[in-house]
Amino acid sequence: MLQRKSLKITLFLIAGTFARPPSAQAWDEHANLTRAALQGAQATDPALHALLTTHQVQVRPLSSFLAKHFPLSAERPRTARTERLQLEYLLKDVGPDFRVQFTSRYQASEIILDWTKGWSAVAYQFDNPLGPDNPQALGRYTSPLEVLSVYSDEPDWLMDDGVERLANAAPSIGRTVGTASRVFRHFWYHGDPDVPADVRGAQELDDRVALFIKLSRRAFEVNEPYWGYRFLASALHYLQDITQPFHIRLLPDSGFINSIRLAQAGLCDLHLSIDDWGHSLGNPRTPPPDRCSREGGNMDAQTVQEAWVLSAYHMALEDFSNRAIALGNPLIFSRRPEQPLPLPPGNQFTGSLLTELTGKIDERFTVAIGESLLDVLGRRWVHHPAEARATLENLWTENSVGIGLAKRLRSPQGRREAERMARLEKTATLLLLQTAELSRQVVRQELEVRRSLTPISFCNPMMPASN
Repeated sequence: MLQRKSLKITLFLIAGTFARPPSAQAWDEHANLTRAALQGAQATDPALHALLTTHQVQVRPLSSFLAKHFPLSAERPRTARTERLQLEYLLKDVGPDFRVQFTSRYQASEIILDWTKGWSAVAYQFDNPLGPDNPQALGRYTSPLEVLSVYSDEPDWLMDDGVERLANAAPSIGRTVGTASRVFRHFWYHGDPDVPADVRGAQELDDRVALFIKLSRRAFEVNEPYWGYRFLASALHYLQDITQPFHIRLLPDSGFINSIRLAQAGLCDLHLSIDDWGHSLGNPRTPPPDRCSREGGNMDAQTVQEAWVLSAYHMALEDFSNRAIALGNPLIFSRRPEQPLPLPPGNQFTGSLLTELTGKIDERFTVAIGESLLDVLGRRWVHHPAEARATLENLWTENSVGIGLAKRLRSPQGRREAERMARLEKTATLLLLQTAELSRQVVRQELEVRRSLTPISFCNPMMPASN
């Protein structure tokens, strides 16, 4: 079990690992997962699939929704500053670099990884919002399925990075900067006793799901269907996050960290503190061992190192799932799981209901995922943190561990490895299938609600929805 102090950097690093190019992500590649899940509805829910693919909605600026949601008098003209303030109020605070985009493609233009402090940052490039080659450009018509798919990634586009209100949300882990503030909105550690109580109490994932479902319903109510689907896409993002084992359990398996190194670092800190105390009384103690003066010899530095190792396993699971399953075998989503996760009634994702839901995910998948991941990858990164660091640096290149696992999945080296890969594939597939079905349930239920909120026709295939 990690010491309480070590959680500070570990949580930061897990949150920071999301700042990566989308081509190397799985749950973080929410567009891939959402699109595959909704396309799978062609077999599991044909009516839903038909509605999402045969109807069209017009891409509308946010100002169209804001003007109806926040009506202003003629004496108060709407300005860019007014709209920014309304956006901040609407989304309950966003990161300073977040901007509403209209795009079908996006890529990271700059990645900053601070290995000594445990945080990362990213800058994205998007399509021209008015470009003729952009199918999501303003004024164009697109399918609800594409809106839901593309924008289920939007909360990762700096929406929750560096949110000032969250900077001091949990004193036990210090000030959260950059991507670290995502730990309060993209993780749900309420059922993990290893996580400090103030961190658990400051989490907002339940509020984010509820907020975007509320905004989606409001948009449909005021006859802004494009924003109805787009807000629903963000709700799907947060909901999908909680089916990722590393998002609900700090350590899915204790084998991901080197407890001996942590214990040695703790002893170094203790030795140094006692030595300082002895000096203050004029009674110097024996000098600490040489390892305590080396780089990484203290607890703060060691926990950074251990956290990056944990992040490497975290990213390996996501990259493997995306490349080997979500992209390689999308037909897995064309069926329902035997025991689907329960959808809270009326999509009421309260904290207690989310904790109950994550408890079921934890019970069914966390241990199995942790064990199978270690079984396939071994503990090499645990013993060689420099290799874990190199893996994270190369995660978006052709040397990605995910690509390597996908190749090994197709041509395993020997019978034992084939069996291990098969276990990992089976467990990850079942988990993603649960995520897909839960996403479909939410969309289906919200579209049922939509019927009572808007007069928009459900019955005319290929006819643009009125605005």
